Parts: sequence; C-alpha cells; structure tokens
Amino acid sequence: MSNVLERFRGISEMEFYQNAIKIRHEMSHFLMSEKNMPKRWRSVYAYPIINKVQEMIDTIMDANRIVAYSPELLNDRKQGFQDAIELTDKIFERLQGAVQDVWWDMLHSEPGSPGYQNRLRIEKHVAEIGVLLEYEERLLKGCKYKSKLVKRK
Repeated sequence: MSNVLERFRGISEMEFYQNAIKIRHEMSHFLMSEKNMPKRWRSVYAYPIINKVQEMIDTIMDANRIVAYSPELLNDRKQGFQDAIELTDKIFERLQGAVQDVWWDMLHSEPGSPGYQNRLRIEKHVAEIGVLLEYEERLLKGCKYKSKLVKRK
C-alpha cells in the first residue's frame, strides 16, 4: 500500500494488468445480470465475451513473463502484447454485436417510454466498458513500444 494519495500517483508499470482485471470484473457483472443480459442470450454473447477477456488477461501475463535477453525474445514479447491488443478489438466487436442483437430496441426507446430507464442503465455500462477497453489498448500499445532488449549482468 502506498502512502501517496491516489490522485498524486503515476501510472504503475502493471497498470495494464490491473485494468484488464477491472474489465473482467465489470464485464462479468454486467453480462451475467438478468436485468442486462437475458439468459437466452448468455451462451451466444456473455460467455464468449468473458472467455475472450480471460484469454486477453492470459496473453498479457504470458507476454509480460518474457524477459527480452535476445531479439527473438523481444519479438515474442512484442507479439504477445500485439495479440492482446487484437483481443481487445475482438472483445469490443462482440460487445457491439450484443448491442445490435440484444439491446437495439431498448437503446432506441424514447424518453418517457417504459424502457427508457433500462436504456440509460445499458448505455452507462456499455460506455464505461468501452472507455476501459480503449484505455487498455493504449496501455498495451505503450508496453509494446517500451519493450527493449535487457542486458545480462
């Protein structure tokens, strides 16, 4: 635990991992709630999206485990981060598919209609998850470009 106030802290070197865990948490709570995702759609959208998020976390951890003592290892590390970036895009695409198939009618309800409160709730969650995914992509790109050869002592 740091004694520095949170607002004064910089980005930690493992921020990409912490953000990925936050994405998994938010995505799981959002997609596994009956109010947000009906059970009949969970096998089509919720489970595959959550599995992709877990795959992204595993890929991030595998890439971060590689210590680049040689150019080949450096390329493997960068490729691991690139694979994680591609997974964030796939997660975003699947979430967009769920928006079109599951929530389309709800997201086009007019103010004052019975489903308008649901629209606001879904919009809020999807926007928050979208911001987290974009932030994760920026963090992973930064890690990819900051990866350098490590000299042995």
